[in-house]
Amino acid sequence: ITTNTATLTRSGGTGDGDGNGDGLTDGQDISGMSATLITGDLQGRGLCGYDMNGDGVVNTSDVPLFIARLLGS
Repeated sequence: ITTNTATLTRSGGTGDGDGNGDGLTDGQDISGMSATLITGDLQGRGLCGYDMNGDGVVNTSDVPLFIARLLGS
């Protein structure tokens, strides 16, 4: 059995709310953000997209910024 390990390293910046990677921050990102908050499961684009304040974690501190982005504020 052969396995490969990958490491996602995020440097600087903040998320744009586009956790599904379709180029838009919209209603389709809400379920991903919710699931990430509930499960703590961070994978690839979700971490980068949903970490709205750039502190390296997705938590409730990111929610107001995510909502503002959804509303175009």
